[in-house]
Amino acid sequence: MYEYDRTAGSLHCVRFGSRRSSCSRTTFWRLQSEQAAAVIVPAVRAAAVLDALGDRGYRVNERGDRCVAQAAYTVSSALGIGCGVALGFDNISYIEELDLGATGEAPLP
Repeated sequence: MYEYDRTAGSLHCVRFGSRRSSCSRTTFWRLQSEQAAAVIVPAVRAAAVLDALGDRGYRVNERGDRCVAQAAYTVSSALGIGCGVALGFDNISYIEELDLGATGEAPLP
């Protein structure tokens, strides 16, 4: 499992090993997630966004997930590889699996 380091602009490994079975259990799109070579889980500190922006923060969070999905599709197309976005997943399980509870982050809905 890798985490993006914003200051370095790179990924760094935070945990070794496959997460294939846990990712497969937490998505409602089982067949595709079992065949995926990589799963990208964008996360956000939603409470901080809502505190800073009020109700408008809901729209900002929602637009963020759409931008990430569109960027993934665009880059995948440019590279000639397949891509699919899971539109439903068990948010709580991802928070637990990725140890996001301590940071206050949650996967984008």
